[in-house]
Formats: sequence, structure tokens, C-alpha cells
Amino acid sequence: MAALFVTFELTNNESLAGLMSLLILLPYYLIIRSADKAMKRRFQFTIKSINE
Repeated sequence: MAALFVTFELTNNESLAGLMSLLILLPYYLIIRSADKAMKRRFQFTIKSINE
């Protein structure tokens, strides 16, 4: 949202502001995606019964 507002204030172009706000999410999702792969390798979750 911040990217949308800042880009719109700087350019006064709604189309460019929308495009830039979507493009700025690309590195964010790539980082999250790579961190997801690393998290799966490091952690293992198990569920135990309460009765044990």
C-alpha cells in the first residue's frame, strides 16, 4: 500500500502506481518462497496424542 501511495504522489499516474506496487511485491514473494524451502529442511513437526 505504501508503494502505491508513494508512487502515485510522485508521478500522479494511477496506472504506473498500480504497476509499480505490483512489481515491488515480486522480490517479497521470491524471498518468502526461498525461506519456505529453507524452513522445510530445518524443522520437523510431529503431533503427539494427549493420552500418551
